[in-house]
Amino acid sequence: MRLLNTSTLQLEVFIGTDVPPYTVLSHRWEDEEVTLEHMKTGAAGQMKGFAKIESSAHRAREDGCPYIWIDTCCIDKSSSAELSEAINSMFAWYRAAQRCIVYLSDVRTLADLPRSAWFTRGWTLQELIAPRDVVFLNREWRVLGDKTGLRRQLRDITRIADAVLAGGGDEEGPPLDLAAVPACNKLAWAAGRRTTRPEDEAYCLLGLLGVAMPLLYGEGAERAFRRVMEAYVREYPDDETVLAWTAEPEDVDARGSPYWPLLASSPRFFRRSGGYTVPRFRAWRKGGGRAVDVTGGGVRAALTVQPLGQDAIQRPGADSDGGDAGVQTLFLAALNCSYVEDEHEADGFSGCFTVTLQRLSDFEEDQYARVRPDAIIPVGEPSGTAWPAAGTPSSSSRDAHGGRGDARVANVFVRTRPRTGDPVAGFCARNDGGAAARLGFTFMAGSNRGPVAMPGSINVEFRPATMTTLTADNDGDGGGDTDDQLPPQFCFLDVAAAENRLAERGCFDVQNLTRRRVVGCLRVRLRASLDGNPPRAIVPLRSYRDPWLVVGLEPLPVNQLGTAPGYVRPWYEFSERCCGYDDALAELELEERKGAEDGNRDGDGVLRKTHVAPGGKKVRVRFVPATYKFRTYYEVQLVVDDE
Repeated sequence: MRLLNTSTLQLEVFIGTDVPPYTVLSHRWEDEEVTLEHMKTGAAGQMKGFAKIESSAHRAREDGCPYIWIDTCCIDKSSSAELSEAINSMFAWYRAAQRCIVYLSDVRTLADLPRSAWFTRGWTLQELIAPRDVVFLNREWRVLGDKTGLRRQLRDITRIADAVLAGGGDEEGPPLDLAAVPACNKLAWAAGRRTTRPEDEAYCLLGLLGVAMPLLYGEGAERAFRRVMEAYVREYPDDETVLAWTAEPEDVDARGSPYWPLLASSPRFFRRSGGYTVPRFRAWRKGGGRAVDVTGGGVRAALTVQPLGQDAIQRPGADSDGGDAGVQTLFLAALNCSYVEDEHEADGFSGCFTVTLQRLSDFEEDQYARVRPDAIIPVGEPSGTAWPAAGTPSSSSRDAHGGRGDARVANVFVRTRPRTGDPVAGFCARNDGGAAARLGFTFMAGSNRGPVAMPGSINVEFRPATMTTLTADNDGDGGGDTDDQLPPQFCFLDVAAAENRLAERGCFDVQNLTRRRVVGCLRVRLRASLDGNPPRAIVPLRSYRDPWLVVGLEPLPVNQLGTAPGYVRPWYEFSERCCGYDDALAELELEERKGAEDGNRDGDGVLRKTHVAPGGKKVRVRFVPATYKFRTYYEVQLVVDDE
């Protein structure tokens, strides 16, 4: 550490902890500041800024301090290693100083204090907070007052709490642990302050936040601030207030994407976060682990989440596993961060800061992005979100994939640069004789003693549609396929192939899909039998026909916040025939409307969400994500409908 001798005006170097008492100077850099190089070459005396060095040294000597530290001439800024070490140590150096003298070159009287540019600079924030003894001097180097006497004015100017301005404690109370001050408060104090170099907007906060990291000038302000936030999360993973930031409406409008990361990209997003605190009684999240953690490419957080009311839209005939199930994409996450300490509040969520999250993947349940950071949606009305009262278990009444239910602890992952979910390659069906191809059910057989429950099973086979079946007006008998032909082990319905047929490349992508579209058709062959040795086949009714299964993709409904969907959803219909791809959608929509008008969507209509298999049992479709040939498909599985 270099210190300037206040008597000789010569620099001296001290190693380790063997450092004498010293004063520090806080000031705004102006023209012709004296640097270390100027001091070494003897050119300092000809510089305009040398008068500031002489006056500050004289003031420190009058205070009985033999040394003074001045940032302009006590750091070798030509050495990136020394500069990095100095910036990471600066808060501690100011804290250890015997006194900090603040020179305000634009202030003559106390009436000018609120307008001083010193309060707008990034580096001066830690120079105000870290030292225990701070004396303010006007442009003539006359004393205006100290931090204790000017505390009320300083609080009004900076919005910094009295306990923090006490500089580590005073006679009225114990020393303040600055690490206990929520991150959102510290960052709110920095919002609106400026620095000459863009990266210093972030680097000037290292000591205040209690973190250290290498400096990379040239990386830009946003990347530098993100690294500071990530370093803070690693050091203080339980401080969720680091997520308590907001954007202005113009920020949301100017951003090219509706999706935001969990960590802010600038201190300015904390300008409205100064009033929040960590409540005395916080929520314990079973199985949540670290509240906030930085992982590769993003941030993972264990948060208490609740579906945002009125977001899930249920289509007619929807079920929990098929493509038409109600979709919940918006969630509120309540932070352990509140406007008031809640020891006197019955509702633990009263006044809490909420973050709105949107799911960006159909089957990756932890993929989210923050949306609409310009609005803090309240708990309760008008959001339609009711958090559980005391004694109500915070567990989901449905699985996380379905999305609806009570408040629960969720491990959410938000990428540094959130994006929509990866497109799915299409649909696949297996004919490998596995459990998915054999459905167990109970058959009610007649006897002299009345109905008898007998165990049975339904064997499932999928067969691809051929060009013959696509052009023939068939009645479901298979067209060009015959029952004695062995079905393929896998039947694939590729999105790329459907796009080629439609001559619309990318039409199934999330940003392009605006309506329900068909990907392909599969013939489903169902044979039922009673268990036994040997099994006995159940003969279907003469009118029975094996169905066709039509599958496709559709966009999510518009959510209540109007943000773009992050993924598309699969859908299916059982049909009496497989029509050509070019007119499949029109045919299906026509028959769907007809079925809805007749009230027989799940009955005997042309389009159905369920199909009655031989033996009288209804079956429906479940989509399960699976990987084949290094691509993700929706695997088509038939399951017994137990409704």
